[in-house]
Amino acid sequence: MKKAVGYLRVSTDIQLDGYSIPKQDREVRRHCEYANFELLKIYNEGSGSGSSIKERPEFRQLLHDVLSNEKESIYIVVWKLDRFARNLKEAMVLLDEIHKKGHYLVSISEGINTETEGSILLLQVLFAMAENERRNILFHCKNGMRERAEKGLFNGGRVFGYSSTPAKKLQINEHEAKIVRFIFDRYVVDGWGYKKIASYLNNHYTSDEDNSRSWSIFSIKSIVTNPIYAGFIRWGEKGKERKIYKGQHHAIISEEQWFKAQSSYSERSYQPVKIHKGSYFLSGFLKCPECNSSMVQHKSSGGKYLYYQCSQNKNKGLCKANLINKNDAEQKVLTELSSKLKATEIRTFLSSKLSSQLKLDIQPKHEQFKFFKKRLKELQTNKKQLFDLYYKQIIDEDALSDQLSHLQNSEKDINDKLKRVESSIELENNLNVGLIVNNILDNFEQFFQSLDDIKKKELLKEIIQDIQVTTVPLGKKRVKRVVNQINYNFEINSISKLVS
Repeated sequence: MKKAVGYLRVSTDIQLDGYSIPKQDREVRRHCEYANFELLKIYNEGSGSGSSIKERPEFRQLLHDVLSNEKESIYIVVWKLDRFARNLKEAMVLLDEIHKKGHYLVSISEGINTETEGSILLLQVLFAMAENERRNILFHCKNGMRERAEKGLFNGGRVFGYSSTPAKKLQINEHEAKIVRFIFDRYVVDGWGYKKIASYLNNHYTSDEDNSRSWSIFSIKSIVTNPIYAGFIRWGEKGKERKIYKGQHHAIISEEQWFKAQSSYSERSYQPVKIHKGSYFLSGFLKCPECNSSMVQHKSSGGKYLYYQCSQNKNKGLCKANLINKNDAEQKVLTELSSKLKATEIRTFLSSKLSSQLKLDIQPKHEQFKFFKKRLKELQTNKKQLFDLYYKQIIDEDALSDQLSHLQNSEKDINDKLKRVESSIELENNLNVGLIVNNILDNFEQFFQSLDDIKKKELLKEIIQDIQVTTVPLGKKRVKRVVNQINYNFEINSISKLVS
């Protein structure tokens, strides 16, 4: 009995009859019963975009499960082709992979089964039409939204300070509007910064509708720079020119206050100059001793002293700064890492992992080597055939010279590639993996500092889970924060079991 899986998806929560999830589910089950397919599973994506598989986790799982099955053919059953994909290029790549593994796509609505001849050509036409339809929808949707904005109409979404009706009309939410006016007053009149406003709201204001709301410098900035509060509608993509139109909704603040806020924003906005040296590679790993939030970079006003600071304090004005000296913290971590990584079990484990990886890396090079050798033999045969044609006077001397030059250039190119692959294989075969691992671990700090910022973070993510910070009293109300404990992603005991 043939095996099948079903896939369901709708573009939005509201669909026309014939496209709903229950309807698709019934049709998939009915078709499998009619075609005598054993339905193994139905993957339900629910509501979401179909423009890319990156946005469809259920679809990715379906592909993984089907392509991993090498024992039997699987039929992927969908109600309509655009449930499978709308991007022509992506669809044809996926179909090629599916067919290579001996599996097929079935579309009920279009009556297509890619097991039959001629279906691929028809699919290309239908997918191209579906992709064009999607582009037309996007075009008309954007045009419609732009036209609404030009008329001063709201295009939808959640805006703090307003409530939106089903007809997308903005109505002032007086409870939240008081907070919006407070923010603009503090920013324009009193000259408060984002952090100070956020800190005040977090400590003095709790929304009746959302007790969990937390203010940050980013949420304050989004309010201060949003023209909707002065009675305008903004339209345009981020990063491009955005236009502002007079809105049909009521304003929460005056136009005068809005323009003062934008003038103040322009004066305060600048790109800070990075005057400290080195990276803050422990950002995110260090945990605040009070709230356990991640700690991030901080420097003194003159830039002389470098620290890590509680992110809740830096971004929202919550908790305390709980500064820990940057150099002290980093040196403590690197010293302990150097000591930890000297364990024999870790050296053995890393040597084994590196050897396994080298074997995986070298296999394709052996395949390349064989291919280039085969190609050289083919070129030699072509040259011999060319001379035979010349001796039989089928081609003249000019044709021989021209074709021979072309073959010799190809031969030179293949020989150069062959030598590079051969050298790479020889180098990897002669690598002393144990010696490389020992050199790295014996000089771990030097090796670590030679990496760029991204590589440092990636390496630490493989090793460290988090780093706990503690506060140490120094007397006379003075304290110092130090690294207390490093929690690793592994334990020596567990690695010992892997290498034993």
